[in-house]
Amino acid sequence: MTVPTGTYTFLPWLRRGVANRIDTPAGDPDVRQRAGFDVEVTVSGVGLDGSAPAVTAPQHVELYGPGDVIGVDPVAISRLEPPDWTTNFEPNHLVSIEFYDEDLPWRYTPAAPDGRRLLPWLALVVLTEDEFDELGRPTGQPLASIKLNVDLTDVAPPPGELWAWAHVHVNGELAPDVVSTDTATITAAMAATLAANPDLASSRLLCPRKLAPSTAYHAFLIPAFESGRLAGLGIDPGPIMTDPGNGLTATSSAWDTYPGRQAATELPVYHRWYFRTGSRGDFEDLVRVLEPRVVNSKVGTRDLDVSDPAPGIDGIAGPDGDGVLRLGGALQALGIDVIDDGHSTPPAGEPVRRGRGLIGMRERVALFGGDLLAGPRPEGGFGVHARIPIEAGG
Repeated sequence: MTVPTGTYTFLPWLRRGVANRIDTPAGDPDVRQRAGFDVEVTVSGVGLDGSAPAVTAPQHVELYGPGDVIGVDPVAISRLEPPDWTTNFEPNHLVSIEFYDEDLPWRYTPAAPDGRRLLPWLALVVLTEDEFDELGRPTGQPLASIKLNVDLTDVAPPPGELWAWAHVHVNGELAPDVVSTDTATITAAMAATLAANPDLASSRLLCPRKLAPSTAYHAFLIPAFESGRLAGLGIDPGPIMTDPGNGLTATSSAWDTYPGRQAATELPVYHRWYFRTGSRGDFEDLVRVLEPRVVNSKVGTRDLDVSDPAPGIDGIAGPDGDGVLRLGGALQALGIDVIDDGHSTPPAGEPVRRGRGLIGMRERVALFGGDLLAGPRPEGGFGVHARIPIEAGG
């Protein structure tokens, strides 16, 4: 029976429903608060005289945007990495948050995709305990908030690069190619996958901040756009976003500065959790402390007695005639010996040359994970032994 190969597929973004009708790009000066599109509305009825008049009129429809969102249901969050109150998180790993809904990070983005890129309306930032102050949830404010003690641009990615830190993760294959730009095929395969099992896909946000060892951190899910920041702080985003003097658009970043920015250093929080990093001990650290050693030739082999394997089966004498085979492992070593018996002498008048040959040889062998030994031989002369690991049968 053939075991199917496990496959993951990653998509840069996903949108479902009417949001796919948005055709205005990010930063469009004509879109200051909500994205929308034009539709035709037809109204029909039946008159008293039995007639059926109908009127069709154009209408501009606006969609909900970040400024209309004042919370994220915790049920929508399927995983935190690391989990809340982890105390030994590897500092060379990235913090992330996952959502059950595949389209959630882009659902309220008030802009059309720019090719394969679409800015999420959510962002994940990680702060140390001295980089913010708790503000709680003041009366009338829909979300709890924090006050920053650092410039957010120093600890968060540039706003225009947030698209790179969000993706859809699918547990399955959507296209035969490793990298595919066949949107139609991928869209159809994604729809079929979710129809068969909605649990096969999720969305994820990452925080690219490099963590320090043995440090306490707080992770915050925050709005990525200014309209969302204002709404979360209980400030009506309408007058501010539509004021031409502020120079804002619907996709202006939550950490952009502009004249008259209210609560300039405050951020509302949709979700948060705490963790600490450990000191050392992940796989990378363990590998770094390994030191190469020249081992005995018997290491990596096992003696196998084949002198009397089973009734009716003749034994094998083996290379040494003792009925024992030396069974090697998956990794073997290529060995090279260069020996000088010490009896040769340079021609008369030939100067003795001193170079860096052994140093160069040792560096080249080390590039392949091998080792080189060189020195005088007990019986006289000089010997060089190089040992380079190779795959058995390679």
